[in-house]
Amino acid sequence: MSYAVRWTTSNVLKARAVSKLYSMEQLADGNPVTTLLARAKTLNPYDTQLPLYQARLLRRNLGLAHDPSLVNTKPIYEHYRQALAIHPHSGHLWAQYAQAQFENSNDLQKALATLEKAIRFAPYQTAVIIAVIQIGLPNWAHLNDSKRLKFHQLIDFLLNKNAALVINISVANNLAEQLRPLLKQAKHLKRLDQALIDK
Repeated sequence: MSYAVRWTTSNVLKARAVSKLYSMEQLADGNPVTTLLARAKTLNPYDTQLPLYQARLLRRNLGLAHDPSLVNTKPIYEHYRQALAIHPHSGHLWAQYAQAQFENSNDLQKALATLEKAIRFAPYQTAVIIAVIQIGLPNWAHLNDSKRLKFHQLIDFLLNKNAALVINISVANNLAEQLRPLLKQAKHLKRLDQALIDK
């Protein structure tokens, strides 16, 4: 089979899997999404989205599990490593990997080290700064001064670009009070207060 046919077929399978991904209850091995993604990946092993969707599926299942502590998270990390092997300089991929590490383990230092790679490759990418907010703010007290300064600068950058996004993410993740000391402009403080009222 030619590469064009393989990759087109892979894209069709991926599209089918994604359309089902968010419409199903907890998904286990052998379900249609897992099967479609696995088949698509064999046809196009260079598509970084495929291991990402596989990792998202496993993270979704972890969130739906009755006892998440009993779920093996190693396959989640393996899917991120597969995507990073294909595209090792993607800040977005490193940021997603850092978020998965933060959510699924108690190893803050490992998540911060991974987040540093994301910042190195794409410091001003929105996905990277969102990871800074979601990982950095709840752990602000555990960060050294240089890391706080760096994170604060990145959050300020996104605040000036899209304050609503920063504030809404902080409120949605119950990080409003951690964000408040970083807000220097009255309009941002007012927007944060309004977002808390609207919640």
